[in-house]
Amino acid sequence: MDPVDNEEHIGMIRERMDPIDNEERMKMIRECVAACDPLGVKKLILEDKLRDESLNWQLLSLLGPAVNEENFNSCPGFVEVCERCMKYLVTVGNPDELVYALLEQADSFDDHVRFQTFLGLTKICILRSPAKRLFLLELSLVTFSDCVAKLEIEGGETEEEVRAAEIDPVTEMAEHAVSAYLDFMATFVELDWKVEVIKETDQEQEHKILVKFLLKVLEHPLSQLDLGVRENHIGMKVKSTARILAEKVMALLKKLNKDLFGLLRDSVSHNDKLSLKLKLRRGDPGLGDELDKQSELGLSCMAYLLLAEDVAEFSLPPLMPWNGIYELCVSFFALMLAKKETAVRRKGVHLFSKLLQTQDGHVLIPYEDLDRPEYYRILGSLFDIMTHCSARDLRQKCVCLVAPFINLFDAKARYQMFIKMFGTLTHSGAVGFCVQLFKDQVDKSFNLGDQRLKAGDLRLKAGDLRLKAALSKYFSGLNLKRIFLLITKLEDKAATDLVEHSDRIISVLNLIRYLALRDPPQTNMSGFWDFIPAIEKDFLKLLYEGLDLTKGHYRLELSALQKGNQSQGAGEEVVDMCVSVAGFTLPPMARGQKVAILQQALRTLDLITGLVVRVEEILAQQRKTMTSLQ
Repeated sequence: MDPVDNEEHIGMIRERMDPIDNEERMKMIRECVAACDPLGVKKLILEDKLRDESLNWQLLSLLGPAVNEENFNSCPGFVEVCERCMKYLVTVGNPDELVYALLEQADSFDDHVRFQTFLGLTKICILRSPAKRLFLLELSLVTFSDCVAKLEIEGGETEEEVRAAEIDPVTEMAEHAVSAYLDFMATFVELDWKVEVIKETDQEQEHKILVKFLLKVLEHPLSQLDLGVRENHIGMKVKSTARILAEKVMALLKKLNKDLFGLLRDSVSHNDKLSLKLKLRRGDPGLGDELDKQSELGLSCMAYLLLAEDVAEFSLPPLMPWNGIYELCVSFFALMLAKKETAVRRKGVHLFSKLLQTQDGHVLIPYEDLDRPEYYRILGSLFDIMTHCSARDLRQKCVCLVAPFINLFDAKARYQMFIKMFGTLTHSGAVGFCVQLFKDQVDKSFNLGDQRLKAGDLRLKAGDLRLKAALSKYFSGLNLKRIFLLITKLEDKAATDLVEHSDRIISVLNLIRYLALRDPPQTNMSGFWDFIPAIEKDFLKLLYEGLDLTKGHYRLELSALQKGNQSQGAGEEVVDMCVSVAGFTLPPMARGQKVAILQQALRTLDLITGLVVRVEEILAQQRKTMTSLQ
């Protein structure tokens, strides 16, 4: 509407402001709202002291949509008057009824101005109805929590992206909304119950409700944001807005329950009981069972803030051992590491790393506890991050966590974990990494065996059973053979693309070389020499054949590219020839780049060839030595 026409319209409305009936008054209020006329709305509602309760619901439904960010930016005075009128209505009207009128519009809380306004109005209604406060508070928190859960967050993978996300307008708006929401809950957290004539059971129930919805804030959006403390360029500690909000959540939780670790433990126990109840019902949830569960991601984030970030001062139970804390947090690791959001995974890795650093070195989890599914999920998530996560620092941290995690278990459990990994992992680099870890376990077993023999001062001869008994049975004999059957298997025999599987093959060759030197045939503590003929036949011989085939393939590809590279500058020509390396067809790229990739593949094959030759030499030399001793 043209500004001149708008002023004339407002003037016409004001001329009609004589004593009027309700129908005419509502018509005029609608016209004033449509014209964004603050004086007209103020006159008809505030100055006339409108007290007809039958109109309150209609008025809130009319004024509510006008309170939004767009109107606030263009007509701040009008929005302020609308807020004052709505506050007047909820102050003089029936609070039990008007709460519903406010929450009815919850699906349109799409900006921070509207969200904060309705939070304040709802709080007035709830405080005016002490008898129904518990019910109205829970109803309101359910509604507002859904609004918070819908907030969009711009996350980041690398540290630079995380820093950029912190100043993103979308993230800043979400943080403003969360801050207002926490202020709303803080009113009820800090309420003095002593002056209220309320049942003690109602107080306990209200505290449980507040804890539940505070944990939901940790679930989203705070778990998606960086909650750590970092140093700026001058060495000062810097906290992000999200970190400050997280500290506020923890402070409110501590006011509700002074024993934060106890709250964490009790919440996990509560969820476990509900899950068991659901399982006994064969998946048929009882009324409210799912709603009664505490947010598992929220609890995980709370554990991260307590144990990794030291956000709130708390004391662990005096007799709580390290493995007790670890067992409590296993489900948190499994949940956070399995998430796809890098920010959540980063928290899981940080918490996992922090607890492993505090491990006393003597805790061994028995094989019987390995049936807990979270252990394998943690292992799988670590490898998934190592092979697929785009954040390099996170990949490197996970590489450093796998070995300490495996070492938490006893020998039987560690062996079973290797069987699981070699049976499920498909990424060549991951399998090669696991072979190296297995080699370390075998070496540790040999060293322990040496210590036992030395301590016993045993003068043993080759072939003595006590000599073999000194080595762990889980890393020798048939168990060792079982591992080799898994790691030396070539799916396509000699036709296997050895470049694609080069990481695994190189690691396996190094393991064979290690065992041949560390455990010569005259001792054969590991039983390695009992099945080496099968390895030579089904692995080393096939490698020789496969190397010839694979080298021929790559030399042919390289020759085809080099023949086409005759014209000047052709090295930079983008070619779209079908060139396959390690099972993948190379995308269109400069001819020189494809040549470099094929040359690197041939160098890898030369490395494997050298290792195979060296392994064969060692095996022959050890057999010769054994023959000479006989």
